[in-house]
Amino acid sequence: MPTPALNASVVAPKGPAPSNKQLTVFVTIHVSPSDVEKFKEAHRPVWKNCSEEPECLLFDVFQDPEVKGRFRFIEIWNESREWFEKAS
Repeated sequence: MPTPALNASVVAPKGPAPSNKQLTVFVTIHVSPSDVEKFKEAHRPVWKNCSEEPECLLFDVFQDPEVKGRFRFIEIWNESREWFEKAS
């Protein structure tokens, strides 16, 4: 069986050129299991807006499969901690 063709492209990074500053933020949030769907619905626009910021390199959200109401955020910003604290 032939190997399927790989259809990929290189995408230039968004925003300004990388600087020597970078901040990674890890956040854990606990939500009542009965409110998980409400939380996800309310959080989608927040995630979208943050991920579109030019300084945001990555913003991902993970729901813990073992603990229904636990969410983990990973954010990587192309800025310093001082910038992040002022911008937040």
